[in-house]
Amino acid sequence: MRVDGPVAVVQLLETPLLNLVNYASLVATNAARHRFVAGKTKILLEFGLRRAQGPDGAIGASRYCYMGGFDSTSNVAAGRLFGIPLRGTHSHAFVSSFMSPNEIIEKSLQSSDCSTSCEDFVSLAQTWLSKIQVLCIGP
Repeated sequence: MRVDGPVAVVQLLETPLLNLVNYASLVATNAARHRFVAGKTKILLEFGLRRAQGPDGAIGASRYCYMGGFDSTSNVAAGRLFGIPLRGTHSHAFVSSFMSPNEIIEKSLQSSDCSTSCEDFVSLAQTWLSKIQVLCIGP
């Protein structure tokens, strides 16, 4: 990038321009490097919402990661604003608000298109957790 003009004006513009361009370039370039290493067949998901800095850092980071080659974001606001596909997780604060599975009143879970439903998702999750623990820790 090249900026021409009176020295005083150009010097005043230098810092804001660098801030705007450098952050976007940093995140998009890093995302492109991840895409290059992962290859075209791997799905890359951006989960940086809680680590981004500044009032709109997460929105920008989600957008720049998508521009750099990531497939989706967990940031719902960025997904809606920029049409980025949404994938991801749920709030850890929500999960941590329960002391035990017995506190979960609504145990059923519907698919996003409401075509199917699991009547006891909590028991299903506990069953799979037990299976995983046996594989990782052993009997």
